[in-house]
Amino acid sequence: MQLSDIVKYYNEYMDKQNQINKEARYDGKESWFHASGAGSCHLKHLLNSCGMDGVEQGSDSGRRLMRLGTLVHEDVQSSLSPLVWKRDTAILSDDPTGAKSTVYEGNDLLMEHEITIPSLNVRGFLDIADINHKDKSITIFDIKTTASYKWSFIFGRKVDDNPSAMYELQIATYAMGLAQQYPDYALYMWLIYYKKDNSDFREKPVGSQYLGFAADYWMAVNEFVDAHKEKVDGFKKEADIQFEQEGNGIMVREDFKAKIKKFCNPGDQIDLPVASWECNPLYCKFHALCPTIIKKKI
Repeated sequence: MQLSDIVKYYNEYMDKQNQINKEARYDGKESWFHASGAGSCHLKHLLNSCGMDGVEQGSDSGRRLMRLGTLVHEDVQSSLSPLVWKRDTAILSDDPTGAKSTVYEGNDLLMEHEITIPSLNVRGFLDIADINHKDKSITIFDIKTTASYKWSFIFGRKVDDNPSAMYELQIATYAMGLAQQYPDYALYMWLIYYKKDNSDFREKPVGSQYLGFAADYWMAVNEFVDAHKEKVDGFKKEADIQFEQEGNGIMVREDFKAKIKKFCNPGDQIDLPVASWECNPLYCKFHALCPTIIKKKI
């Protein structure tokens, strides 16, 4: 056996695990927007909602990096026990006879908890949430793995003056979902960063203003998709028929891109994409279907 064999088998295993996760979480629920896509390109949401397959995104090394993030999430969550946390946060009261009684039974700990916001057609799975029923408060944690370069712009001396708000919008979306379940509870949001270079942990609070930003974002996505979904569904049907008749996948794809470009031109319209780095085969499975690769924004 050689290294190339090990890498080959690991890539196949990784792809199989990703497929299992996709089938478990998303098959049959394609009409919902993904909460993890908060803050991303509106056209991506539209093509997802139309059931477009796109192409497999990224390289093997890129998918392995994403798998590494998944493993960190799984390890952190596996180290936490809802039963132990409930016990450790319970409050006992001593009475004069020496007997103990439970005053407060303890906090609920949620992990990989599904949230749905039907009014915005959004669905997702939060990382960790601590529900304190005594204080009527909820603390939500979202774990992000990052390399030293991005870490330096978040916690280093040279802080990014115009950072992406995608992470904040994602955790705020989860918070909105929990707020529907616990309407009288105060919400606190924290991004937990894990530095891949040295396994350091650091936290960053997320302000409550992002709840409003997230709501505005998803309303804009719904408006965009509602305005164009019927059109794109028609393009998809035409493309399927064309492919059956001609069998030329490249020509079908180019025709589809030309039709999309008639009503939107990514790179020239706001939120198509939201950030310039999104328009990249590493981050978007629809890059081959997109009418244009955007110009670098200044």
